[in-house]
Amino acid sequence: MLKEVGRAHAESFKKIKPATSMIEVKALVLPELLVEIETTAFLQN
Repeated sequence: MLKEVGRAHAESFKKIKPATSMIEVKALVLPELLVEIETTAFLQN
């Protein structure tokens, strides 16, 4: 599964290389969720 996640990440971000971490957790906040995503973006003028 790790290879598939890496491949999807590479396809999504292509040339940019954002910081990434993969962490195993015991449970998600809502059991029906498959993935939790939290992001913060900063745009410079």
